[in-house]
Amino acid sequence: MREKIGLSGPEPHWFFGNLKEIVERKEKLGYDDSNEWFNVLHKKYGDKFVIYFGAQMNIVLSDEEDIKEVFIKNFSNFSDRIVPPIFSENRLNSSLLQNRYENGWKHTRSAIAPIFSTGKMKAMHETIASKIDIFLEILKEKSEEIGGGGGGKWDIYEDFQGLTLDVIGKCAFAIDSNCQRDRNDVFYVNARKFISNIDIRHSKVISSSFILPELGWLWRMMYKYTELAAAEIPLVEGLSDV
Repeated sequence: MREKIGLSGPEPHWFFGNLKEIVERKEKLGYDDSNEWFNVLHKKYGDKFVIYFGAQMNIVLSDEEDIKEVFIKNFSNFSDRIVPPIFSENRLNSSLLQNRYENGWKHTRSAIAPIFSTGKMKAMHETIASKIDIFLEILKEKSEEIGGGGGGKWDIYEDFQGLTLDVIGKCAFAIDSNCQRDRNDVFYVNARKFISNIDIRHSKVISSSFILPELGWLWRMMYKYTELAAAEIPLVEGLSDV
């Protein structure tokens, strides 16, 4: 199909498309290197190439004018996001993460635009700064604990996660979470579970729903039995109580 529109790309698997290669790369490296991989593919196939999620064709762009065409000039024709059928049962389906309804993003953007005004951003500055102060205190404490001239080190990734969730929790949801100090904080635990289980590496059901969207009725029925649903329910209920 891609040849008919004059495009090329990495050779897809007959059933999985390029999804198989994407998952294998993530498992081998331990992280998502899509940006680096796409740069390699752009050098090989040009500023436009095709990858497949199952039988679904996706065009990846890097040319500035093409990107402007999609995101600005003809945005109304490109506002949908790729959402596998299984997520129609997801209670966060109407959120910024997965807004997929007709004109949904247009309405959402109109609603959230005032949040990012200069006045609102200034109002959030103090909150963000207070969370960063805690982050810096934690870094100082840990460096003193494992330092002592012995060349100790630790993985800072979880500390950044805690900072990010504390800022999002307070600024977006008015939640006074303690993700940086308390790894058992409900918001921290459930948010991490949700993000982890939305990864196609960790859910055969989600990856299968990408490959066979025609079986949407089956994936929607199975959703409530997935680890993603188990993580989502307490997270959404906690936000609803705010």
